[in-house]
Amino acid sequence: MTAPEPPAALPPAVPSPPPAAPAQPPVQSTPPAQEVALTTGRLTEVARTSSDAFRRTTAKHNVLAIVALLTVALSVLTFGILAPIGAILGHIALRQLKGREQTGRGMARAAVILGWTFTFFLPCLTLFLGMGTILALIKTAAELIGLFAG
Repeated sequence: MTAPEPPAALPPAVPSPPPAAPAQPPVQSTPPAQEVALTTGRLTEVARTSSDAFRRTTAKHNVLAIVALLTVALSVLTFGILAPIGAILGHIALRQLKGREQTGRGMARAAVILGWTFTFFLPCLTLFLGMGTILALIKTAAELIGLFAG
């Protein structure tokens, strides 16, 4: 028996790829959430830079300020009768707002300003229009009497 032939030359070995690098976390396009406090008067907002995390801390509205402004608005329909009531409620609401963490200062101021303005101008306007109507009726009555007297 003859000796086995040596195997033919093997093709050159292909270099193996280098070992894979460990997986890195994805790069964030936005910075990590940072809190930003914005203060406007007595209203404080806390906002986060990420879009899904926005918090807002709001103070409640002063109910008396809302009622005062509505009363002044209704005074237009009552020819100014409710206007002084709305103005006084606005003054009370402003006093309440000094010691409380509530919003509504603008509504209370508007009620005071409009309330006292309507208290003066709406009755004057009503009186002026009423006087015009009365004078027109007197003129018409005089013309009718003049027609019947002649």
